[in-house]
Amino acid sequence: MGDDGLQLLQYELTIFSLRTPGYEWLAQAQQAALFTGHGGLR
Repeated sequence: MGDDGLQLLQYELTIFSLRTPGYEWLAQAQQAALFTGHGGLR
């Protein structure tokens, strides 16, 4: 998957996580990984 596809997938995962009760931790982990340069969950 190209960078554009991966970025879209990460965005969709974050939105899902924020809107789904009980999955907020996943959005926080995704953001933390992106800000530390790890590229998100893989």
